[in-house]
Amino acid sequence: MTERDEPVKINRSVEQGVLVLLMLALQKDHEPVTSQVLARRMGVSDSYLKKTLRKLVVAELVESSAARGGGFTLARPIDQITLADAYEALEGDGFSFRASSQTAALFPDAEHAERSVEAIQETFEAGYQAFLDKLAERRLSDLLKDDVWQHGAIDWNAE
Repeated sequence: MTERDEPVKINRSVEQGVLVLLMLALQKDHEPVTSQVLARRMGVSDSYLKKTLRKLVVAELVESSAARGGGFTLARPIDQITLADAYEALEGDGFSFRASSQTAALFPDAEHAERSVEAIQETFEAGYQAFLDKLAERRLSDLLKDDVWQHGAIDWNAE
């Protein structure tokens, strides 16, 4: 960590999304799990978790079935899902930095101000891309014990 007092903030939904993906990977025989079961097991609000699940469905990481006995399942094996996939699904607004009018006021030379703002923008964008590249190196299956996710090891639906 840097010398900063506070860590960089990442939305809690990213953590919850990763946990949901791991839970679905571990679900016995990869049977569907309802949002209510996931929320209860995680100790979070079902309504909030449904928003997270919706983003995972839209990103095609999770599939949803409303049929009787339905719920949520992984859309692809957990060894094909990375932290970058989860992060982009849940924080997918991308990165943007726009300099305020204060920057232009600091540099009376408009050309100098424009070059400085472009340099800052390029640096932030490169940093964001490096961040995503690093997240892409970590598959979620790396977070699980070997050979426990292939057929599922836990029945989250069992009381």
